[in-house]
Order: sequence, then structure tokens, then C-alpha cells
Amino acid sequence: MKKIYAALLSAMLCVAMVFAAACGGGENGDKPKPQKLKDGTAITLTEGDRHNINLSDYISLPEGYVYAVSSSAEAVATVSLSGSAATVTAVKKGSAKITAAAGEVFVEFAVTVNEKTVTPVEKPAPVFEDLKLEYDLKDETSKTLTLAPQSGDESYVYSYALKEADESVTIVNDKLTAAYAAVTEKTLTVTVTYTDSEKPEAQAKTVEFNITVKVTDTGGSEENPNPEVKPVLKQEAVERNIDIYELSIDEKEGVTLNFAENVEAPADVALTYEVTLNGAPVTLDGDNCAVYNFEGNFTETATDVTFAVTVKYGQNNSSVSYNYTLHITDTTAYRITNGTFDDGLNGWTLSNAKLGSVTEDTHYWLNDKENEDGYLFGNDRKFFSAYAQGASEGAMGTLTSSPFKIGGSGYITYQLGGAKNVDKVYLDIIEKDTGAILARYGNSLWQERTEGVKSGCSLIFYKADLSAHKGKTVYIRITDVGESDYGLFFADSFVTYYKAVPEVLNTAEEKEHPANIRTGDVVSKYQVYNGGFESDLEGWTCVDGAIPGAVSSANRYWGADYGNTGKLFTAVEGHSEDTPHDPNLEYRMGTIRSEKFTLKANAWISFRLGGSDYDTLGIRIVKTDGTVIARFQNTNVSAAGEGQLVQYKYHFDNAEEIECYIEIFDNEPNGAGERPWRLVVVDEIITDLDAEPAEGLAATNQIS
Repeated sequence: MKKIYAALLSAMLCVAMVFAAACGGGENGDKPKPQKLKDGTAITLTEGDRHNINLSDYISLPEGYVYAVSSSAEAVATVSLSGSAATVTAVKKGSAKITAAAGEVFVEFAVTVNEKTVTPVEKPAPVFEDLKLEYDLKDETSKTLTLAPQSGDESYVYSYALKEADESVTIVNDKLTAAYAAVTEKTLTVTVTYTDSEKPEAQAKTVEFNITVKVTDTGGSEENPNPEVKPVLKQEAVERNIDIYELSIDEKEGVTLNFAENVEAPADVALTYEVTLNGAPVTLDGDNCAVYNFEGNFTETATDVTFAVTVKYGQNNSSVSYNYTLHITDTTAYRITNGTFDDGLNGWTLSNAKLGSVTEDTHYWLNDKENEDGYLFGNDRKFFSAYAQGASEGAMGTLTSSPFKIGGSGYITYQLGGAKNVDKVYLDIIEKDTGAILARYGNSLWQERTEGVKSGCSLIFYKADLSAHKGKTVYIRITDVGESDYGLFFADSFVTYYKAVPEVLNTAEEKEHPANIRTGDVVSKYQVYNGGFESDLEGWTCVDGAIPGAVSSANRYWGADYGNTGKLFTAVEGHSEDTPHDPNLEYRMGTIRSEKFTLKANAWISFRLGGSDYDTLGIRIVKTDGTVIARFQNTNVSAAGEGQLVQYKYHFDNAEEIECYIEIFDNEPNGAGERPWRLVVVDEIITDLDAEPAEGLAATNQIS
């Protein structure tokens, strides 16, 4: 019977299993399972913070499943669960991994906990009131005061000292004793140093208060019924530092010295002053003052001028004496003119007005879609801005400062904005006498955004170390040959003299720059800079229209030879890797200008020129006042074609040296009909010749 029952039960179980399988039941059926919806995120918290996670955003939860959460480091962060909401609690600084799971699906969250900063509450500073100390020599020879604060924390420990030493006053612990032997009235400053006894590691702090000392004598002794009152010197010697640069215009003519300011005596005591300088008497006015005129050459090294002052008093012609010393420097030669631009462009030379101008605007990109108020320049009052009215980012040129001598610590500081690409916009330090580039800097800390806010045009403070060039006279030149991608600049706050290294944090990063190309590698003010274009367009500035060509290292064009050595400036459309392939190159109109150079008296110059013989294109020599003294065009077009260079030479009859520029120009209009070769080709401009060169055709000056 049992066997029959067991068999019957087994058969029923088989039927049930078959039925369950057919209906999709069981663990291997079609019951929905949890699915991962997305990866976990990184979570950053501060100690004590909480963060909620909605787990349904990360794992789907079908019926029959529940969420589970865990932390890999509960000492750092704990996690709790309520339904689908997981709460992460930051415990202490460190890292932890929070795992959320449902079934076999899990998602991980990386948690970083930062330490919570607690700002300590400082105790209030102690308060000291000014005091008055009086005594009469008839009754006592000295008087003592106890020094104490009117209010202050009980944990403070105090020490007292005179700010300026006085031989008649002593301080021992908290007791001040005045022992003047003559009638006087003066004010002393007491410096109080206090520390917190509960925090011995804390830095000591100071406060000051004044004590007025008044000494009278209402009667003399029997031995001396009419005591002689001796004047008192405030300082045993007067030391005064004067930098002529910092004086007002009137003071630069002469500074007034008041020799009575260092002497204290009652008003009814007659005093006579005698002052000498290097043994010679100095004339004083009725107030015992004299004017010192700054005669001689002063530099950053102090020159000491010492006056000997004698003050006579009393019937016995008694006297007291002291020295009044001026430590005179003049840092004017080390200072750039108008480095703040608060006086507009005074002291600066702008080669192209479209580069920008001086403005007081504080924000740029007004009504930007992210911020209708725009973004801060960070300027201090006026500054040079490439966003001034009439400026264009595509403009090219230079902004050049007045010259100054490198001295002091050798550091300078400035602010620079924009100038994203150092090969397009950069700041050069150039030696005045030679034209040599001593250092080049770019806006190395430029970034599109700072802390999520647009900052590409904001001014950044830099300090530059020029100490290796101390003693040299230089000028600053900012060059802009950029046309886009922040190809512009903003500048402000140039300070070119510091006795000590300035505390500006950002150190300007020196960049590589081309060698100073000169004929024969000799640096000379008579040779135009980069006249052979070996440093591309270094030293050349577009002052009108577009650059009418490009620098190329190609030797041939369209199957013909240029006849150049090294690089050249050409507007011939390229047919090789080394020449720009620009079908519009020939049609560009504009002018580029060299750096300033000095044309010798009765000078010879030479140059190589190609292109057509049109008066609308060529090269010209321009005085710095804008007067054109020579204009040349290719009057001997080569039989090989207008692209070939022709060697020219020219002799000037100037009796004196002239400061000049060279301009390469192309004003041939685009719609000039069938006129061919509307372009210019130039190379090897040499301006420092001492005699007529052996080679070359005589150039024709179209001006004369």
C-alpha cells in the first residue's frame, strides 16, 4: 500500500513540474529581473554632509525584488536605505565605495569625503586708552605710571616697549617711568605686544597707544632759583629717505627742510639755530627752514647729504647738536612712463590704431547668453583694451613703451589679458641701443574659463625677472600678429622698478624667440631688423590693409628662380610646400612696416626687389615723423619674369643721421583689368653699409 502511495505522489509531482514549466514559472522562467539603467556617479562630500541617491534611477526593480546597499569603508561613509532612497552620510576624510544591488545587478558610487574646516573664533583685541603723565620738577624728579588695558581677555599676556627710544623714559614690566630733568611736553607711543596664554603657538599681536608727558618747574632750588631750560631732541639724528621720482613737481625743484621739528622746548625759551653743509653755513628762514635743491646726477644708489645742526639756548650760550641726513635716490630712469595708462597713451607708441585704445570699461561681452552683465577685465581704472571703440581683432601691430633702465631687484610687474597664442601675441623686452630682444613672454596662464566663468580676456598679474640684464636700458614692445582665436591683447599696471622682489605670485614664463638677425650677425642700430626675413615677419608690422604677401623659403616659382638666398617676402602664389598656396595672395593690398632704424649720414643701402614696375607697389623709406624720403619700384624687370629679384643700391645725401622705417606696400587695386603681376617681392634689405656696394643697379628714387 505504501509503494502504491509513493508512486502516486511521485507521479503528481512530475505533473506539477511539467505544468509549472509550461506556464513559465520557476527560477528559469520568464519572470522580469532587475536591470542596470546607468553607472553610478562620483560623490564628493564634506564631513557631516549627507547625499541622497534614488536607486530607481540606476536599477529597475521588478516585483519580488528589493534593493540592498553597503559601504566599503563605514569609518569614512555610511549608507542607509528606505525603500528606493539610499542616504550616504560622510563620517571623516577619506574614500569609500557605496554599492547598491538588486538581485545579481549592482551599481557602485565612488565617494570622496573632505575634511571640514572649522574657522576659529578670535578673541577681541585688548583696548588701551591714551594716558597723561605730569609732574613738577619743584616736587619730584620723575614719575611712574602703571600700564594696563581698559578691556581685554584675561588669558592675554602683555609686554610693553616704547616705539621710539627715549633716554629719559624706561619701562620695566608694566611700569613706565619718566625722568626728564628739564621742562618739556612731548608725546610718546607705547607698543603693546600681547599673546594668548591658552594658545602659546599663536602668533603675537601688537597695539599702540600714546602717553603725553608734561614736565613743569614752578620754582627753582635755593642754589639755582632760575634754572636753565634745556631743549630736548626728539631724535639723536634725523634720517630721511628721498626718491626724487616720488616727489611732486614743486618738490623736485627743491625740498624744504625744517630743522626745528626735531627740537622740543617751551615757547618762551629762545633758541638760535646754526646749520652747515660740508662746513659752509646754510641760510635759514624765520621758521628755521632751508630749501635743498637737487643738484647733480642721482641714481638708485643713495647719495648722502648731511647737515650739521646746532641749537643754542640760555644766557651761557649752551647748545645741543644733531645731524640731519638726506639719503637721496632718483629712480626716474628706471620707471616706465604712464605704466598705468591713466594718462591715456602718453609714453606709449601705437603702430596701428585698430589694435585698441585706452578705456575704463570694467566688463566685456555684455549681454552674453551666460551672463548679461558680462565678465570682469580686472583692471585698475584705465587700461589698454583691444575692445575699445574702433578696434579690430584682425588688426596687427605693436604697442611700444618709453625706455627705462633695469635696476633694483631687476623685476618688473604687469597685467596681460587675451593673447592666447604666444606665437601670435607676445611681450618683448628690447635693448634700446641695439634692438636686441632680451626676453619674450606670453600670457602663459591664459585659460578660457576660471572656476567655470569665462576669463579669456581677463587681466592676469605677472612678475618678470630681468635681473640678468641690470644696468641695460630697454623698452617693452607688445606685438600682435594674430587675427583670430584671442589674437588680441589687454594690458595694464606696468611697474618697472622694485628694490626687492615683488610679492606678485605669478612668475612670467620666458618663451623662445628668434635670434636677433642683423647683417653679419652684428647687432647695430643702423641695420633694419630682420631685413632678410629669416625670422619670418618678426619685427614687421601691418599698418594698413592686409599683409601684401607672405614669407617663403622657396627658391623657385612657376619653374623660374627667384634668385634669393634663404627666405624672402613674396606675393607669388606658391607651387611648392615652402610657399603659401593662396590664390588671393597677389590681390592683397596693404602695407607692412619695419622696426625703427638709424639711417647713417650720406648712407648707402641695398635691397632686392621683384614684381611689376607700378607706382602702386614697392618699398619706401619713411622718417619717424611720417615724411617719405624715398620710394622705389622694380624699374628693371628681369627678362625671366617679374617674380625674379633684382639687386638694387641707393645713395642718400643726408648730412645728419635720420631715424626711419622701411615700408613694403602694395596698393594695386584688385579691379585693375588685365594688368599682370600686381604684386611685390622683397629680400635682403641692408641699411648699415659704410660704402657703395660692388654689386647692384642704381635704384631710382621716385620721390626726387
